Amino acid sequence: MDKKNLPFYLGTSVDREKKKNVVKIAEGYQSSNFSEEQIASFKESFDAFDRNGDGSISASELRLLLRIVGAKFRGSAVGDTMAEFDTNHDQHIDFNEFLMLVDKLTKNKTP
Repeated sequence: MDKKNLPFYLGTSVDREKKKNVVKIAEGYQSSNFSEEQIASFKESFDAFDRNGDGSISASELRLLLRIVGAKFRGSAVGDTMAEFDTNHDQHIDFNEFLMLVDKLTKNKTP
């Protein structure tokens, strides 16, 4: 899997019904930085990284995500990222936590 295959990078459009469902899922995440279309696109990316389909991203799935987005990370980066964004401390990144991660990654991205 590479980043050109991810809606997150492609900015692909998502059908309206799917977008409504995803926005309901993300209601707990408050950010004016993302449109409904972007949130729906991020959900498709989240689902691509959630390789086992359990609705969350594990540490190994997160390692893959960090590699694909090109994040420079040291050995402890996955654990550090989990500690920062796994707000419910279940050792997985759920979709709302993923949105916080994406928010930070997009803010730190150089123009």
